[in-house]
Amino acid sequence: MSLSQLEKDPAAGNAVIHVIVVGVDSSALRALASRISGDGVRATTGSGSDPREHDDADVFLIAGMDQLSRLSATDVGAVVLSDDVEAAARLAAARELPAWGVLPRGAASEDVRAALIAVARGLVVVPAAAAHAVRRPAAGDPDDAHHSDGLTRREHEVLELASQGLSNREIGAVLGISDHTVKFHLASVYGKLGVATRAEAVQRGLRSGILSL
Repeated sequence: MSLSQLEKDPAAGNAVIHVIVVGVDSSALRALASRISGDGVRATTGSGSDPREHDDADVFLIAGMDQLSRLSATDVGAVVLSDDVEAAARLAAARELPAWGVLPRGAASEDVRAALIAVARGLVVVPAAAAHAVRRPAAGDPDDAHHSDGLTRREHEVLELASQGLSNREIGAVLGISDHTVKFHLASVYGKLGVATRAEAVQRGLRSGILSL
C-alpha cells in the first residue's frame, strides 16, 4: 500500500506496509527484517545497498547513514538506524524526504515498527534527545548545531582528532560512534572546506583558524 493509499484509506490503521531493509551486511539485514516483521509490517531485504534500486517499498529501513545520502525528496520515506542519531537526523532533514525517522541501532523491535508505520503515514519520528539537531536554531542560540565556519560540533571534533593523526576507527572509539559515521562526518567536512583529502582538511583548518596547534 502506497503512502497516498495509507492517507486516504480509513482502515489504514490495519494496513500492512511493505518495508525494504537496505544496508551493506546481508546477513544482518535478513535478521533485522525477520525481527521487525509483524504487527502491520512486512519486511524484506533489498537486493543491493542502494535504496533507489527498489520502487516497491512503502518505507525504507536503512541500517547506517551511507544509503540515506542517496535518497531525495522524490523518494518514499525512510527510517534510519544509526550509531549517531543526531547526525542521522540532520542528514535526513536535509534530504527533504516526504517523511522520515531516526532511531538508535539498538532500538526495540516494537519501536522500529511503530516508527515505520508513522513514517508511512507521512510523519517524522526522532528521539526527544535528538530533536534539537533538526530544529531551526534561533540567532545567537548557544546550542546552535553549526559554528560560524559552517561545521557542526561533531564535525569539529572529528577534524580535531583527525589532525592528531587518529584513524577513522580510533576517532570513532574516542567519540563513541562507528568508523562509517566518522567517514560520513569527514566527507561533510571536505565538502564544506572545499578540499578532497584529510591532509588538505587539516591544512585548511589550521590556516583558517578552525584548528590550532
